[in-house]
Amino acid sequence: MKKDWKGPAPVNPFEPHIEVLTSVKWPEDGNGSVELNCGGMGFVGMNQKDMFDPDRDWPAVLTPGTALCLWTYQFSRVAMIQRFDVAKNEWETVWFLGNDFQTREERKASDEAYEKAAKDASSRIKQDIDDGKSLVEIKNGLNGLGLTGFMVGWAMGRAIQMAENRTNAERIRIDWNAEHGRDDGEGVVNPAIMTTG
Repeated sequence: MKKDWKGPAPVNPFEPHIEVLTSVKWPEDGNGSVELNCGGMGFVGMNQKDMFDPDRDWPAVLTPGTALCLWTYQFSRVAMIQRFDVAKNEWETVWFLGNDFQTREERKASDEAYEKAAKDASSRIKQDIDDGKSLVEIKNGLNGLGLTGFMVGWAMGRAIQMAENRTNAERIRIDWNAEHGRDDGEGVVNPAIMTTG
């Protein structure tokens, strides 16, 4: 709470209900609705894809006997679920009502698209190096491709390494590194990676 706040403290609308998980039914696709039963209380409003750390092996973690805290409002609407991690002796947040994460298939497709875009950029840069283009020309050719700084840095390093025109590749490497604050040494700077030393 802000130190200069003079009014009453806000009311916490959530109530914790600590229950022991008696059974759980997982969706076959790893994305859909999870059915939790805690004695006489059941809950089916959580999709597996929307659990925090969605690639974690949740069926091995949320097993019968696990202590859960169901944070509810309006008497019974579950807004958040936590589990008690016995090994760490602490509560871990498993799911929150507002989560809407990608499915496993969507995350995989996104990862593949990211990797493809970086490799395509690297191939384009390599061709430009082999064609004798300057760093300015190469960078101008990348404008509008939607690449992140990390992708460009990775693609530049890979292209310089793979280029057949070694004279131009070395000139591009030196210019690129100088542009990113490194006037000496070997390798290729990736400006999206911070190094300390």
